[in-house]
Amino acid sequence: MGAYLSKDPNFTDSMKKVLYRDFRFDYKIFASHIDASATYTGPDVLFVSHELSLTGAPRMLLCAAVAVLRSGGFPVVVAPEDGPMRRELEQAGVVVIVDESLCEGHFLFERFARNFDAVVVNTMAVSAVVRQVEAIDDLDVIWWLHEGQALQAALEAEPGIDRTRVRLLCVSEYARGYLPADFRADVLYNGIPDRSGEVQKSL
Repeated sequence: MGAYLSKDPNFTDSMKKVLYRDFRFDYKIFASHIDASATYTGPDVLFVSHELSLTGAPRMLLCAAVAVLRSGGFPVVVAPEDGPMRRELEQAGVVVIVDESLCEGHFLFERFARNFDAVVVNTMAVSAVVRQVEAIDDLDVIWWLHEGQALQAALEAEPGIDRTRVRLLCVSEYARGYLPADFRADVLYNGIPDRSGEVQKSL
């Protein structure tokens, strides 16, 4: 099933552009590596990333998605554009979706998010997604903030966020110290596996 979702020979990208004139955004599912017979006993978790680069925040998201998978859940990562982190996510067994409309407030993304138990929004860069999904009933919305000093001004510019519906996570006590006075957050300390041995072997 994942292979057909990723590349349907009877419904090509050119056909999509012809048929869906009201949806001009690039949209691609990468799920051909998923075992269709696998069962998942844990929660369905949607991870929203601002990019799929090999930088710190996307790598932390990779670790979190793998943790969900290992605990029996079904993680899906969505980002507005493709990048090299997508290959690592696929190798880890995670579904990836590239949705160019992600930060445009499109109603189709909101409908899609309703299928999950939780949505983890990664960094301030995709704050528009938080505003879009926070009103979905019975959806656990987590905003994972990787920024530091920039948090104060950025959050003060987000007066519409419902703080009773959105849980904030900071990456350190230092970062949490920059939250505006009326914001509260827990701390999820950063930590990734040591890959120095892998780097040495590749040299």
